[in-house]
Amino acid sequence: YGCVSEVDVNVGELIEETKRLGIYDKTIFIYTTDHGEHLYEHGFHEKHNMFEDAVNVPFIISCPALLPKGVVCNSVGSLLDVLPTISELLGMEPDPQWQGTSLLSQIGTDKPWDRMVYSEFYQTDFLPFPNKNVPLKMGRDPQFKYVYSHGMIDQLYDATGGDQDEMTNLALNPKYDEIVERYKFRTIAGWKIPFAKNLDARLTGDKKQKTISWKPIPEAKSYTVWCSETPDKDQAVKIGWTRQNSLDVSDAKGKYFWVMAKWKFTKMSERSDKIPMITENFPEYLPISDMLTAKK
Repeated sequence: YGCVSEVDVNVGELIEETKRLGIYDKTIFIYTTDHGEHLYEHGFHEKHNMFEDAVNVPFIISCPALLPKGVVCNSVGSLLDVLPTISELLGMEPDPQWQGTSLLSQIGTDKPWDRMVYSEFYQTDFLPFPNKNVPLKMGRDPQFKYVYSHGMIDQLYDATGGDQDEMTNLALNPKYDEIVERYKFRTIAGWKIPFAKNLDARLTGDKKQKTISWKPIPEAKSYTVWCSETPDKDQAVKIGWTRQNSLDVSDAKGKYFWVMAKWKFTKMSERSDKIPMITENFPEYLPISDMLTAKK
């Protein structure tokens, strides 16, 4: 609360100074932050997780000369969108390498974008895996939030308002298995980090006969194979699953492939003594391969 009060005072002083200088109406103000702060929601403090109290941040843009007052943008946004938004406000073309998207078109719209935004975090010394860097990654769209925690159970929450406090992990309900699998793939496909290798997979064969094989991960219990006609992972569909370390993909209608592992959980967590939620050992590999491309 002290931090909030201090920022409030300083923002007020900044705005008053722009008015004194006569530039208030032509100044773009952006108020945001890098993360939220738990005040013992879910029994936590600080950040270090992907609950809304940590990843949802204030994001206010004000410019009296360019923007309407008091209008809300209901689309899912990311801090990656700040730069493209400023660029459009200034009438500049966005740089092709920017990953975000300008939010101006979403101001006041009744139909939010159907897009997914991501957040990454790396935590050292999670209790299940001491002395390890444990990667976490979140994928969030208007309907669901999916959270991947390395070597631990998936998390899926209703993001439409039915479970605003994120008290019900839908990944524990078999009814949502396919949704969890889909969101997991969209979240981690293409993910590379410096301290964990991607699942080691190979695509061999020709136009008539193609096989994907991979090096088994000790902590995995099964694998799924995904295929797309384009390199866009969001267009990929699951074409098969197996407990083995290879799959015939000769009939696949696409040339881009990924292999994804599903963890085998054997250990209980500190918050549950009924459902295994942790792998026996810390997985040395991420449960996703690089994108494999079939030859023409």
